[in-house]
Amino acid sequence: MDWDNLNATDILSIFSSLCKGAMFIRKVEIYPSLYGMEQMKKDTLYGPPKELFDTDEAEGAKKKKKKKQ
Repeated sequence: MDWDNLNATDILSIFSSLCKGAMFIRKVEIYPSLYGMEQMKKDTLYGPPKELFDTDEAEGAKKKKKKKQ
């Protein structure tokens, strides 16, 4: 899932599809945690962390380490 672009309407749709019979969900609200607000502030000031974009290199390094062992 793309958590950066997921909103309350998406979550409501997902959870509503799991309700059966007379069950239903009235409302979904999303509140950022203090940690989340700090991270959003850092992302605004410095951009996203580079680790988000180094996934291929990190996976390659892990495979090399396993082969050496």
